[in-house]
Amino acid sequence: MGEESIKRAAQEYLAERPSADGLTGEQRLSRDAAIAYAPAVWQKLIATVKAMCDEWNAETRENTFSSKETILGDLRVRCAGRPHHLIFHFESKLCLVRVGNTARGEHEPKIVLSLTAT
Repeated sequence: MGEESIKRAAQEYLAERPSADGLTGEQRLSRDAAIAYAPAVWQKLIATVKAMCDEWNAETRENTFSSKETILGDLRVRCAGRPHHLIFHFESKLCLVRVGNTARGEHEPKIVLSLTAT
């Protein structure tokens, strides 16, 4: 009995889940636009974060924040005198930006930004 209810629930789930074929034309165009513009949005995010770090450093007249792009394409922002840093990671296939803060505890939620066309 339990096995049949699991099968039925799985079938209902699969029937309700939208498939790539079941997308409307507008949804498909929105998805394609998000995928096409995601790299440009990522570059704009990198430029904005770097500009904010530079602006902060100019105000404080110290090199408080430093930002660096890694070989993997991550952007890391460090604060002088602190062992922790922010990591911005872009997943192009999923159009997601993950923001990691090494000072944040394991039990605290992570930040995930979705790049979508609206």
